[in-house]
Amino acid sequence: MRPKPHKPLNYSPAQGETATATLTTTSVITLTSTTTPTVAPTLIPAVVAEWDSKQVNSICLQIIQTFPQLDTQLELSIAKDLIEQFSRMGISATEGDDGCDAELKITLEGTVGTASYSKTGGGKQSCYTGARVEGEISLTSTEDLQVIERKYRGSDTPGIISSCPQSPTGRVNWKDAWQPAIYDFVIDIWGVPAAIAALKSNDPTVKNVGLINIKSEEAVGAVPILCEWLGDEYGGGSRQTQIVMALGRIGPTAKMAAPCIIEVYDDAVKNNKTELYVYRNVLEKITGLNETGDKYNPGYWLEWWDMVNNQDLNTILETLKTDEQADARAAAASSLGTVIIDGREDEVAVALGVALTDKSQKVRFAALESISQLGPRAGAAIPQLAKYQAGGSDFFQWEDTAVAVGLEIVPPLVQVSSTGSGIWSNEQQRKLNVLERVTQLPLDKTALQRGEEAWRYEVGRFLAACLDYYRANNDN
Repeated sequence: MRPKPHKPLNYSPAQGETATATLTTTSVITLTSTTTPTVAPTLIPAVVAEWDSKQVNSICLQIIQTFPQLDTQLELSIAKDLIEQFSRMGISATEGDDGCDAELKITLEGTVGTASYSKTGGGKQSCYTGARVEGEISLTSTEDLQVIERKYRGSDTPGIISSCPQSPTGRVNWKDAWQPAIYDFVIDIWGVPAAIAALKSNDPTVKNVGLINIKSEEAVGAVPILCEWLGDEYGGGSRQTQIVMALGRIGPTAKMAAPCIIEVYDDAVKNNKTELYVYRNVLEKITGLNETGDKYNPGYWLEWWDMVNNQDLNTILETLKTDEQADARAAAASSLGTVIIDGREDEVAVALGVALTDKSQKVRFAALESISQLGPRAGAAIPQLAKYQAGGSDFFQWEDTAVAVGLEIVPPLVQVSSTGSGIWSNEQQRKLNVLERVTQLPLDKTALQRGEEAWRYEVGRFLAACLDYYRANNDN
């Protein structure tokens, strides 16, 4: 088994441990004791979106299982598995029907199906080997009796068997039949926190369900887990490629995963693996850079990561400020979201704010990505960020970056939103969208249909509510 990759920069070190990740000339990732790494992003809370983002702290489980073909009653480990899953999400779950914020009821009917197999001596034989489950799941709020209901169905049939049962038996792979179906429901209801919690499971099927559901930058909290998984016993071959692709779906906020991906990319090139193009494409996506040199050139990324971790911060800032080459300025802007900047956050944030006015689009994009990566630590970039004229391909990137810096974006956005052009211009829409996402306060967009006066009144009410929210939640 290949060596396990070291942790990315934003892992949580053990007590008293400090480390940064660097690459040696042999492309082996090592740890050197220097300074505390960048803190991992805070996980978003596990709330039920369909219930107006209500927080559920406790769940009562009711599991009803039937197996009509079998003479003996089975008891699948559904309750035990879900109690562990909810615990990883910060939710207390127990079997019963009293004293919980919500009730999760699952009815399951399991059957054993047949499949046709080729016999060693030739010919075909039908065997009872397939596990099939179906039923209904409902989540009910005990406070207001809101209900979310789903039907589900799952199955598993092995491709290779060692024996051929001629009648239904309970000794089939029930887990691979029920786990994906039921965990999909949990992730559908609770979203990213549930997917990240599934990644933390020791069960490979549950981990895979979580992996499939890592789909956007909201899952940035999964980055350390995915990097660690690249070297796990489940991390080789196609699974390794799926993990890297999941990091790519997270996007630029997964930049701290670069050393993990560089290692597998380097190995893929050396061994001429077909997945190497996937690794290169993901590196380009999360960093905003384009590989140069040979067709597949891990050395480019080794040099970039070496700059990120070993180059003097003053040099990076000077490159961003004065270099005539847009590619060099973009690389410097990109590295500022990853390099250790402890104690110089404001200086770096101001430089990134200035970079938002760069004449090169790739520099502006790299600056947005690094501000997003720094999050609330990039507070000194907020004045420029609030005034940024997003349009076209950077429309959503600006919104996501503005949300990432947190609550401090509210006052300047309220100020510029109140002076935006037009009663529903794209500029105003972007700013109001960000305020909605940061404060979670409602804006009645139907007021626009009632005319300009109604819309201006609603926007004024909303902006005032945003300022009240800021004052109530600002710790300074």
